[in-house]
Amino acid sequence: HLGTKYLSFGTVEGDVANSIIAIELKDGVAFKQGLESALTAPAVAPYVAASIEILDFLDHQIYSPKKASPEEQVGIAVTSDHLLYGEPDAIRQVLRSVTSENAANGAFERTELVMGLRRNISPKAFGYGAIDWKKHMSVIIAELTKPEYLGMINQQWAKSGAALPPPDFNKLPAADHIASFFNSSYQFIEETRDGLHQTIILNY
Repeated sequence: HLGTKYLSFGTVEGDVANSIIAIELKDGVAFKQGLESALTAPAVAPYVAASIEILDFLDHQIYSPKKASPEEQVGIAVTSDHLLYGEPDAIRQVLRSVTSENAANGAFERTELVMGLRRNISPKAFGYGAIDWKKHMSVIIAELTKPEYLGMINQQWAKSGAALPPPDFNKLPAADHIASFFNSSYQFIEETRDGLHQTIILNY
């Protein structure tokens, strides 16, 4: 019952990013029934009860593993059109959108990010994306300054034999200042006579 398209997107609130993948379904009802039948089959039902948490949310079910740490928590849910995979908070956000007036009014379709994507991509493109770097920069800086990430950079830098010391990411300007130099970027992939060609458009 899987379709031929998928989309992935992420939202940013402060320095917290949530991402999700939505896989197109040919028949969401049939897929949902098949999933429920598989999870309730007598042979697997005890394992499902022990390892999977099923949460009801706006007439949908979110399936997520039990005992997972907050950083590793993921889930799946089924709508009439898509199989959703990602952080449970992101799934709930999508389900709220699906059942709200904003979804019917196409508010997301009218955002500058999406409208800019439509203006810039080739009509022959079969894969494309857009990123608002102003919103995403705080998340990038937060990742760069994590101790485990800095340790990994220092290790790789030492192995490289570089004459200069590694960059000191703790001395970076504020994320808002760095973000002021960036805008949105767009990318798309299309088939040409020479094969696949990717175009990236960076606005600043």
